[in-house]
Amino acid sequence: MNINKRLFVMTHIVMPYLFVAVFTLWGHFVLSKPLWENINEALGIVGIYYMLVSIFWVTQMKAVQKVEQEINSKKGDK
Repeated sequence: MNINKRLFVMTHIVMPYLFVAVFTLWGHFVLSKPLWENINEALGIVGIYYMLVSIFWVTQMKAVQKVEQEINSKKGDK
C-alpha cells in the first residue's frame, strides 16, 4: 500500500472514528454527560476536522507525492 493510501486511510477514516469513540466514552463515563450530547459534540468537532484535513490534503499532495517518489527511488537503488 503506497503512502498516499495510508495517509488517506489514517486521516479520513481511522482518526475520526477513533476520536468519536474516545470522546464519547470519555464524556459519558468520566464527565457523566448524556450520551447523545457527547455524540453531538464529537460529530461537530469531526466535521471541523474533516474540513481542515481536506484543505491540508489538497495543498500538500504534491509534497507527499515527491517524498513518495524519493522513497521509491531509494528502494530501487538498494
